[in-house]
Amino acid sequence: MTSTIKVDTISEYSSGNGVAIDSLGIKDGKVTNLMNATLSAADLGSGVHIKISDTGASANAAGDELVIEDNTAGGNVGISILSATDGEGRIVFGDSGDNDIGQVRYDHADNSMKLITSNSNGIVIDGSGHVTKPLQPAFAATGSGDTANPASGAQIVFDTEIYDVNGDFASNTFTAPVTGKYQLNASVRYGNMDASCTYNLMQLTTSNRAYYHILAGAALAADAGYIEFNISMIADMDANDTADVAYAYAGGAQQTDMQTRYFTGALVC
Repeated sequence: MTSTIKVDTISEYSSGNGVAIDSLGIKDGKVTNLMNATLSAADLGSGVHIKISDTGASANAAGDELVIEDNTAGGNVGISILSATDGEGRIVFGDSGDNDIGQVRYDHADNSMKLITSNSNGIVIDGSGHVTKPLQPAFAATGSGDTANPASGAQIVFDTEIYDVNGDFASNTFTAPVTGKYQLNASVRYGNMDASCTYNLMQLTTSNRAYYHILAGAALAADAGYIEFNISMIADMDANDTADVAYAYAGGAQQTDMQTRYFTGALVC
């Protein structure tokens, strides 16, 4: 025999007692069972509150649309997102212009985790735990050939990009897209330096300060066929600050050549 009970409304008869249902199962209404938790509206915050037991904590007003709570001693509180072994689990952030502009995504096919902003992978953690940041500013540039005896104070030429993530390097100069700490490295082989010079130097200049590698002419017993000049520094840079590399010398002849050279950098924090 099949029985049907139809009720338009279930409500408490008098205030203070409420309505108690030991278990609730609604098949086509999508709630199949609610046995151990209390489901209420506007208990904590303005949204839905799922409570196993009361912690006594309050929900932050900026995140009170859905609250889960359990005060079981030594227990944990969590939300499970269960997907197929070849599917993805996602938390999606959207607005009126784009309904998935931000995401936290776990791909069960390769066990990778992605943090997506502006519809692009900002952080990727692969199944082995390797972390990459595909959009992190980074560049490497070199020179296409030797520069013969530049004048003192001349900018060293790096006219060939090896890579330029985010497009921040141009005309021998790196421009910081955001405020942060940048690892900057310059390596230049100086050739045919005059032993009678007072000094030769390489200068890495940022908008905030300058860094030097200097060699006194007295260190040379004769004109030098080549000597490598290197600077490696974590530099503080503000958004739109610039960094470039220059050559300078004093005394002796203008004969030093800029030979093999590299200028690299990346945002580290």
